[in-house]
Formats: sequence, C-alpha cells, structure tokens
Amino acid sequence: MQPEARIRIIRSASRLCCAILVGVALTVLVLELALRRLDGPAYVAVRHAEYDPFTWFIGIVFLATISPVVGVVVVILSPILAAYSLD
Repeated sequence: MQPEARIRIIRSASRLCCAILVGVALTVLVLELALRRLDGPAYVAVRHAEYDPFTWFIGIVFLATISPVVGVVVVILSPILAAYSLD
C-alpha cells in the first residue's frame, strides 16, 4: 500500500474519531448546563448515576481518537526519520 493511501485512510479515521469526540464534548456541555438548574441533592444524584459508565465511554472514545492521530504522525515522520538514520 502506498504511503499516500495509508495517510488518507488514517486521516479519515482520525477526522471521524475527532468528530465523535467533539460531539461527546458538546453533549457534556449541554448536559452540564441543564444540570445546573437542579438543586444540590438532585445534581449529585444525577452525577453519581452517570459518572461510572460515562467515564469509560470517554476513555474509549479518546483512545479511538488518539490512535489514528499517532498513526498519521508515524506515517508522516517515518521517511524523515529514515533519512536521519545512523546506518
């Protein structure tokens, strides 16, 4: 597979995962703004109910986002690093 094709595939995956991460961040923003209208005990109850599953989801989305970004960096930098090899 040509490096350009690999870069195109990895870049598309990176954009998709970044878009998902931005969507999650906007969802959290809207939910937090809605939760600010609740009183103290209701706010705490909702936060405790959502915290555990949502934290794992954010971690998975973040890893799915960072992996293609690292792939793009590796594919782009590999020819540059090969030019500076000590061999």
